[in-house]
Amino acid sequence: MYIYAESIGTTLSVPYAPQEISYDGIAQKWTEVERSGAKPLLMRQGDALLKMKFSLRLASMDAFFAQTGIIAAIRGLASTRERVLVRYGPNEAGLWRITECSLSSSRRHPDTNEITDAVATFTLTEASD
Repeated sequence: MYIYAESIGTTLSVPYAPQEISYDGIAQKWTEVERSGAKPLLMRQGDALLKMKFSLRLASMDAFFAQTGIIAAIRGLASTRERVLVRYGPNEAGLWRITECSLSSSRRHPDTNEITDAVATFTLTEASD
């Protein structure tokens, strides 16, 4: 998996791409319109924006290898207001905005306290502009 933000020149190339990705916003967007004395009318509002959510494991074969560089890249990507380019499969490829991002560390180096094992969770929303 490859995520790139041109405006800040940050690239996140992940050697272990996520196997599980959840998708939302596939169905049409609907709204209820109130009617006097009758049940509301269900009307099509338009297409919903696609969303995808996945988690990435940040670890290496060396249990003491700090993930400082990849964590900095994730923070840079998550803080940009610009669109990011995703390359992975046909469903994921394209321009997206990172709308949510979290990082959970599970292991640290015993001497430096740097994160050596973590999970980053992303929610990306289709960039419709």
